[in-house]
Amino acid sequence: MSTKRGKAIISPKVRRLAADIHGATIRKFTAAAWKILAHLRLASPPRGELVVFDQAGSDRLLAYAFDGLHPAVLPVRYEEVYAGPAVLWRCLLNLRHIRELKLRQLYKVYLLSCLELTGARVVATWVDNSVYFQELSRLYPAQFIAMQNGYRTIQSVTNPSQHPRGWLSDAARWGSVLRLPHFFCFGAHTEELYRRYGHEIGKAYPLGSFLAGYYKTELDPGRAPIEHDLCLISEWRRGIMMGQDYPKVRRGLDALHANLARYADDRKVRVTVALCSGDPDEAAAFRALFAGAAQLIAHERFSCYRTMDRSDVSISFFSTAAFEAFGWGSKTLLCNYSGDELLTCPIPGPWSLEGGDYLAFCDKLDALRAMPREVFEAESAQARRQLMGFDPERPPHREIRRLAESFLEGSC
Repeated sequence: MSTKRGKAIISPKVRRLAADIHGATIRKFTAAAWKILAHLRLASPPRGELVVFDQAGSDRLLAYAFDGLHPAVLPVRYEEVYAGPAVLWRCLLNLRHIRELKLRQLYKVYLLSCLELTGARVVATWVDNSVYFQELSRLYPAQFIAMQNGYRTIQSVTNPSQHPRGWLSDAARWGSVLRLPHFFCFGAHTEELYRRYGHEIGKAYPLGSFLAGYYKTELDPGRAPIEHDLCLISEWRRGIMMGQDYPKVRRGLDALHANLARYADDRKVRVTVALCSGDPDEAAAFRALFAGAAQLIAHERFSCYRTMDRSDVSISFFSTAAFEAFGWGSKTLLCNYSGDELLTCPIPGPWSLEGGDYLAFCDKLDALRAMPREVFEAESAQARRQLMGFDPERPPHREIRRLAESFLEGSC
């Protein structure tokens, strides 16, 4: 910027940048507005004492935890937008909760108004990292229950000023402090991580994975027979493996895949790949990697769990599924070749490897394959309690239902 005759002159480059930012903001707002209009309903949301917040993952809560309790589902991603007279009137009354004139603040007011009209006494979600859910737990007088749905690192609970790839707002801004009154988390490590960074966790239930707990208690309890030598838990994503997303993750996956393919050829062992999508390019990539010698398991609900449960060793970069198998006591190897220490297993042991060459990979995997399951279970017991709890007598799907019922009955 320069001055001429006491007036500021903005350079063309700055003008173009400002125009681009303004244009992007307008486009984002316009896209959101059209999406809302396309799904507008001149009605109020369904009523229910138990409300599942967000359609994402709601099918799992409805089928495995809340069947028979007749919960209502509140869509929060514009699948349906309620605009009946009662909703609009409550939105006007709730404008006092706006902290700054932004679309997300207006949408928060809309969601609050919808919750009020449902009459909910219990609000549960599968999406524990929803900033809307957390903010509404401060504003709406009900019991809020969240289920952890993916593994969390330091980046998940810190703001961008500390970790540029973090998703939270800057400190002292909306959404900068997570608030989870009742938090069903994977293990004590998650609870400690949230509390360490100043987040508001009312009561934590470190009982492990909702889906993994359901699988191992309702569908396939006990120890399964070994049918596969090695299971590779696919973390293939088109944006990563065929695009420019997360280059460190791509580097880590490429190195792991190369080492495992070489190991399988050298040791003459069969690799079974638990695919994570129905994308034909994913299957094609693994056929090429293992020269057609690997068995590919189609992606279906619980297919990955079944494959891990029946494998001698399950191998992954940093998949939540690997931590889930680890929680059962299955022999698991987490390999981090990304160069990002935050993507390393937080508690090291025979189940983790950070960097190293091919020989280090061979040594680690050979030792793990030779280790009896009972020895692995004993050595990993403390780490499993910290990282991924699993108690067949108290799986999360039963406990979250028990807690919701107690709130609805007024006994808790």
